[in-house]
Amino acid sequence: MKFNGRRLTKKNLFYTAPPQSAQTPHKKSRTLAVVSWVGRLFIKMCTILGLVIILSTLVSSLTLSFFSQKKTVEMPPQIVLQMTLKDGLPEKPQKDPVLAAFGVSKASLYEVINALKMAKNDEHISAFVLELRAGSYAPSQLSELREAIIDFKTSEKPAIIYAPSYDALGVGLAGYYLASAFDEIWMQPVGMLSLTGFYIEQPYIKKTLDWAGVKADVFKRKEYKSAMDNMIREDMSPESREAMSALFGDIHDAMTKAITDSRSIDANIFEGYVNMGLLTDQEALKANLIDRLAYGDELVHELNERLGGTKDDLIPYLGLDQYNTYKTHGIISPLQILSQMAKDKLGHGEKQSGEIALIFAQGPIVQYAPKNHGLDLGNTNMIAADSLAEWIYDAAFDDGIKTIVLRIDSPGGSPQASETVRRALERAKDEGKRVVVSMGSMAASGGYWIASAADHVFANEMTITGSIGVIGAKFNLQDLWAKAFVNWDAINTAENADISSTNTPLSPSAKERYNEMMDSIYDAFVNRVADGRNLSYSGANDVARGRVWSGKRALENKLVDSVGGIDAALVWAAKDIGHDSAKDAGIVILPSPQAGLDAIMSLLGVSVGHWATSNANMNTLNSIMSESPVKSLIDMRKELSYQQNINVYTPNPLR
Repeated sequence: MKFNGRRLTKKNLFYTAPPQSAQTPHKKSRTLAVVSWVGRLFIKMCTILGLVIILSTLVSSLTLSFFSQKKTVEMPPQIVLQMTLKDGLPEKPQKDPVLAAFGVSKASLYEVINALKMAKNDEHISAFVLELRAGSYAPSQLSELREAIIDFKTSEKPAIIYAPSYDALGVGLAGYYLASAFDEIWMQPVGMLSLTGFYIEQPYIKKTLDWAGVKADVFKRKEYKSAMDNMIREDMSPESREAMSALFGDIHDAMTKAITDSRSIDANIFEGYVNMGLLTDQEALKANLIDRLAYGDELVHELNERLGGTKDDLIPYLGLDQYNTYKTHGIISPLQILSQMAKDKLGHGEKQSGEIALIFAQGPIVQYAPKNHGLDLGNTNMIAADSLAEWIYDAAFDDGIKTIVLRIDSPGGSPQASETVRRALERAKDEGKRVVVSMGSMAASGGYWIASAADHVFANEMTITGSIGVIGAKFNLQDLWAKAFVNWDAINTAENADISSTNTPLSPSAKERYNEMMDSIYDAFVNRVADGRNLSYSGANDVARGRVWSGKRALENKLVDSVGGIDAALVWAAKDIGHDSAKDAGIVILPSPQAGLDAIMSLLGVSVGHWATSNANMNTLNSIMSESPVKSLIDMRKELSYQQNINVYTPNPLR
């Protein structure tokens, strides 16, 4: 039986419903159909919005109820303050402390500066680590933030900045200006350092408007007011060029002076690096522009050792947003505490048991996960290195997991992102895990960069793999704009400041820089293949050179170990650890699917479990939470997913 509307009906092989007279369908007009569709969409949106509001109200009520009980939340004795800087900083502070506690809002510049001031004298804060990502940053904001960092350093607490690469940030000299304020600048191997000066360009479309028959009467006071010059002129006015050159020249000079003072570099030598524009990892290290070429997990463990932590009890990281909210309002997100409670009390919940972790990696390889409004629907065909590395670390530090099987179906992507994932696999091997790669239809270029770290590689005979090489391009649209009667005019503060502009050709020195980048990445790629596949450099280079191979020929050339699909890889992994079949070994798919509560909270912008700390440090929080209203949420879900707050691919310190 099944419900059909309001009638209970029977339907099986021996039952036929009585015939009904056919009805002539009413044909709706196209307008009514559109109105009906819009109406249904509106109702769905209202339903989702209503659910979000209800949940937000519930969580806010629980939060306020909990913190109205006059119980003190004790901070762990040592904390590393962490901040991920991306997409700039707002000026206006978030007024709602509950939203701020849940990470829905971003800390303003004032709040960041204020948090650093408090952290300087806070005995619980032992160090400050900032991860720099791409974004649009106002020079004046960077200057204020830089001053706050320098002030924090007077406490003699370590201040460290980290990025997988400083070339893809879109910030050039400005990003390094901020980085130079820190005690130490860390960068992942294979990363690049961009020091391009300022390049300001604007399209002038007077000829285009003339061709289209558009005339503009512009009135201005006075000659330096150039906001609409691009519509009434064919190039930059002398007054505008004078003003803009002076403006960005002043900013360039101020930044370079601050950098050379902080890094103790001769000004003329540094200006030479700025004119180069791009530096390889080894060039940057040799020039004393960065302090360490190392991975994020190495940073965490080395800093932990410096601060007196142990391998079994890592010093926890706390996000600056949450720290600021705690210090100003006494609130730490209860869901973050709840996540820790669930793991402490439930032993990481009722997760699947198995000795083989199966992880899927599909799509182009990028460094960070794309924005998805906080809701992971599990169908994004893109490999985000930060997420994939985190899943690998989850398996690496899980005592129950003995082997990681990584299924790769990727045409490649960012070399730096590929290196981040490869490093995670190497760390897993250091922790005693076996790593097996199963190639899908394609595991080429960056996909093979990752696969090279495996203990055993499977490929189908028709898999496309190899492509051990690197390619990059810059397009020059100058002639295209000319055909549209558009002229771009610009000013620059360094020789290769326009190295990324699509409106200018590459200069000879810029071409030399690009070639240096290509040589450096290619050499790193071949070396990793040689190390991973037990080949000499010349042997790896012979099968590299950018050539793609079928799985069959890859086996002949020692780029893979066996021909077979994912089942063959799982069986091999099981037998390798002493089982007759994959079923006997047990398979755990990572990441585990989000439960409803996690997905809804993600939609609200809440990342559950940002507070990462040890069992011992959380005893006080657990005792407080055990009698709070928030405890009722535990019954809604036995196991809460855990996400490390510092996004430098660190292992879960609880494992």
